[in-house]
Amino acid sequence: MSPAGSGEPCLVPDAGFLSLTRPGRELLLALRLPLREPRLPGQDAGKSREGHLTSPGSLSLNSTHLGDLSPPEPGIRNPTVCLQINNTLAFLVTREHYPEYDLGHFYNTLGEFDWGHFRALAEESLLHDQSPFLFLHQFQQPGVYVFRLSSNRHRKMYIRTLPPGGQCFGEGPYTSTTPRYLIQTGIARIPRPLKSSDWPGILGEMVLLLGLCLLLLIQCHSLSWARKAAPHPTFRKHQQGYNLDAYTSPRAGMTSVRRARSHQNSDTPRVEGGHGGSWEAQEQVDLEWFDTESFFAILLRQSLSVTTKLSQAKEELKLLCLKLVSEAHSLRQLWGAERGIPASTDQILGSPQKERQQAAEAATRAAEEEARRRGHLASEYATCLSYQLKLLRQDLHARQEQWASFCSALMEAQRLLKAQTGSRPEKSYQAGQNPKGEAPQLDAVLSHLSQALLQEGHRLKAWGILGTGTGAELMQPASTGSERDADDISVNPITKLMIPGPNCAMLPASGHSGSIPRGYFIHPDTGRVLPEAGNLGYDLQGATLVPTTDFSAGGVRTSEAAIIPYVPFPTCPATGSPPATCLPILQPRRTSQLGALMTDPITGIEVPVLAVTLHPQTRQWLTLGGTYCNPLTKTLAPLELGSPMEDPVTGSVSPILGVGLDENTGQVLALGGLRNASGNLMLPGDSFVEPLSRKTVRLQGASRQEGRTLPHAGGSQALLDANVLVAQKQVIAVLQRCQQRPASRVQRLLEAAIKDMRHALALSLHQVLQQARRLERQLEAAHGIEASGGRIGRMCYPGTELWVPVLYGMEIPDPEGSGLMVPILGMESHGDAAEATALAGSMEDANGKGLVPISIGAQAIDPLTGEPGPVIGAQTDPSSRVVVPVVQALEALPREVRDHGLVDTLESERRAREQYWHHQEQEEMWLAEHLGHLRLELLSTPGKDARQQLRAAEEACAALESCCRQERERRTRALGVQNGPEWVLLSQADREEWELEAQVALGMRKVLQHLGYAAEKLREAAGRLQNQEEEMWLQKKRNHSPQIWNRPRKVAQHLSDEFQEVVSERQSFLNRALGQLQYQRELSRLQLLHTQIVASGTPVCLENYPGNRFYGKVTTSLRDQAAACPLLIPFLKNLTAALVGAQGHGPGLEDQGPGTGKASQGPTFPSAANSGHEK
Repeated sequence: MSPAGSGEPCLVPDAGFLSLTRPGRELLLALRLPLREPRLPGQDAGKSREGHLTSPGSLSLNSTHLGDLSPPEPGIRNPTVCLQINNTLAFLVTREHYPEYDLGHFYNTLGEFDWGHFRALAEESLLHDQSPFLFLHQFQQPGVYVFRLSSNRHRKMYIRTLPPGGQCFGEGPYTSTTPRYLIQTGIARIPRPLKSSDWPGILGEMVLLLGLCLLLLIQCHSLSWARKAAPHPTFRKHQQGYNLDAYTSPRAGMTSVRRARSHQNSDTPRVEGGHGGSWEAQEQVDLEWFDTESFFAILLRQSLSVTTKLSQAKEELKLLCLKLVSEAHSLRQLWGAERGIPASTDQILGSPQKERQQAAEAATRAAEEEARRRGHLASEYATCLSYQLKLLRQDLHARQEQWASFCSALMEAQRLLKAQTGSRPEKSYQAGQNPKGEAPQLDAVLSHLSQALLQEGHRLKAWGILGTGTGAELMQPASTGSERDADDISVNPITKLMIPGPNCAMLPASGHSGSIPRGYFIHPDTGRVLPEAGNLGYDLQGATLVPTTDFSAGGVRTSEAAIIPYVPFPTCPATGSPPATCLPILQPRRTSQLGALMTDPITGIEVPVLAVTLHPQTRQWLTLGGTYCNPLTKTLAPLELGSPMEDPVTGSVSPILGVGLDENTGQVLALGGLRNASGNLMLPGDSFVEPLSRKTVRLQGASRQEGRTLPHAGGSQALLDANVLVAQKQVIAVLQRCQQRPASRVQRLLEAAIKDMRHALALSLHQVLQQARRLERQLEAAHGIEASGGRIGRMCYPGTELWVPVLYGMEIPDPEGSGLMVPILGMESHGDAAEATALAGSMEDANGKGLVPISIGAQAIDPLTGEPGPVIGAQTDPSSRVVVPVVQALEALPREVRDHGLVDTLESERRAREQYWHHQEQEEMWLAEHLGHLRLELLSTPGKDARQQLRAAEEACAALESCCRQERERRTRALGVQNGPEWVLLSQADREEWELEAQVALGMRKVLQHLGYAAEKLREAAGRLQNQEEEMWLQKKRNHSPQIWNRPRKVAQHLSDEFQEVVSERQSFLNRALGQLQYQRELSRLQLLHTQIVASGTPVCLENYPGNRFYGKVTTSLRDQAAACPLLIPFLKNLTAALVGAQGHGPGLEDQGPGTGKASQGPTFPSAANSGHEK
């Protein structure tokens, strides 16, 4: 170091600061730094006074070369540095390890130190690679600086900059960080030695303080109020010595007077008397007629007056005491709830009370332990759901990119086809240009379409689209006779499946052929052998089985009927016959686009249908579904895809991926917990290797085969995804036909193929959105349990004053005193969260077995309808204040029906948006097509004036943007007056749509800008070309070669081709943005449709299935719902209007048929299946 600014290196490895006083020559050469040489004066003139310098290097501190280049004796770790003023310190830093100024350290002495260079170092280090580089800093002010390592804040370096004339104690600038060197360099102060305590002085001060307190106490006592004795008037003594009756006579008179109270008697009650001790004449009493009876009458009247006032004071005192007792009881309850201890510990507990107290304490400990367990399991479950949602969102983004790429090429192909068929005859071609020049371009566009299709097939692992397939190859033995054995391949008359016979064999990818076991079928599209479990689905429209894997042949599927997974009916290995089961038959009336619903055969609760099976004896389609014990609540809950299930071996929680049938009992089993070879959990969207073909496929679910749980790649989502690719493949085929035979009929076929492709996309996206909504609902419940541990409140344990946490499903003694242990099925608030009560109790058994606990799935009598049904919850009877069960009515769980006006608002909003989308899409497509034709026309005719056409196109683009702004304002007004989660989702979809509309508008502006620029340049080039031709014509006598005549035209053609390429790129960007916008609008339409279905409360669809009601929640009391329900008054008004209208039209609404005229067009109400059980 030197005042001239030379730097001493200081390495910054991960172990801390390492000082190097003399860096080695090898280190400097490895860092590509010049060796120190003498400098001429003025060489550092361009260098700032205080700054930093970075020099990139090629040496990595993480490599082994650093140890080789280090000196034999390493420097000092985390040193204390003593510098002179204006000295420079060099730091060798990397991307991860660099110095930071410790701003809050108490050793820093310069509050105005400019440490911006060190703050900028953190940002600049991210721009470098892993190689180290130098960082220089010059210290120009004396003081103490403390720096810390960025990767380890506990590694510090202390720098002391001496003032001019100061001198360091050590020989070098670096010393070890010890108290001695810190004190020597002036960083730390010398601690003062400890002195012995002066005990006599301390005792003297304490005695003096006590004396002063005693004197103050005596003085306060002397100044206190003097106590007064009870008053004893003199007339009381005289009255005791005389008989007043003896002085009574008809003539003699005596005057009785009363004296006013004195100031000394201010505490006695005030009575009527004189003023100021004087005797008033009107207050005199004639003793002539005074006797004992009158005297005691006066005493009685005064006594009654005093007693009345005392009674009033007593009532006020009683109210005050009651308030104090209530406040003390509330404080005692809060103390017990906060500390988890009994509120009254001073009372003597008897033996029963002690037992209840001990039971309450044990329940508290068990509840806390259970809350920790539930929180841990919910954390694992939420992690799985978050990962699955992440894969789903990535898949949606990839779908949008592929759709945009395909639609961009499709629009270009349509434009080229119209240009090829001569749809614009006014287009003029330049001399020498081939009119059929669009054919090579169309071939390139068709090749791009096929490439986009194949890339999406590889991403989705749709091997059927790629021309191969999963499963094993089918092998048939050579026939020995003239006719082949009829048992080789048979067709099942019910399932319509091709079943291989006993003479058939299969050849898997392993190369070892073998017989085909039972439960396999032949894929109709690929001809390969696949197991039935996991690769078949039940088509509700055709009432038959269809392959859900490798879908590639046939037409595009446009049916909206759901496809339910198929599970083969097992055979009991012990008996060789199908096991007994009580599965219900599939009911078509309870099916929807996304699935079906069924009634649990054990409890009677409405549950989703997860699969179907075919009974081998009765030939009936049976549904698989039911209830199970939820590990997060330890209560009965419906089986749903994605619901938590606990691994019996590891105890971890994973989502349910499918269901199967037990071979011995025929019970429905939840399947999941699949793990790969590394032991990681496998979820839908992950990849695995299909064992028969050794091809990589995407996981869609789990199935049960030969007693094992195995992954499978088949499912309704895989079928719908492949259906989109089949539709795109059909569009490409129609385009090829249009290229060969451009006719109007083929054009209509192309429009129909594009319509089928968009419909196939809608079917696929609808199911993806349903999966996303279901995962978000389940993730919300998992996050709630993870945050609270499943606690839904606190309650006073029955029979004690101990407050315990409330968990959904925990058992407590019956508060009604039945002696049963009953589960808690929720909390009910009465307008105040502090008054929430636990919903737990007992009920009469539906079969007459006496009192039983109110539990999920138990059979009970509905207190409102009197019909038996399964218990799905509990509530408090508003009249008796007793907990009663909530019974499912009409085989359907109650849906949360919101305001009926919300359904109408959503319907009007959907119609308005569809109208806007239809109009806007037509205008956008027309404008994009117009820009494409304008591009060909302007660039093919260089001398044409295109300003008027470009101005018209700009006006059309501005009108399109104006429509977008008006629609945005309309949606803002519509969504601004609405509240709820469904409107939040719509607002988010609107923002994404508006961003894409802005991209489309930007693309159109860019195309117009480049078209105008290209047209102007070509017009100028055409003018120059014309001048050159005129000049050459004037000089035609000279012998010019043909190359000279064609040179200007070649230059103009080359310029036109360049502009054509640039504008084509902008046109491709516009087409891609239009494809993304088309995809986003379809997604927004499906989200709005999904929200409308949920708000309608239709009990037949899966979109609004209330699966979260089985996780426990805090509900509102029925007596508060009636006052707070905003729908009651409008509903009663509509009902009254309907009844009045029915009376005015003669017969009632129930007596009118469909053809009774206008009276049949009255208001509609919720269905009986919904209103009968809605509370």
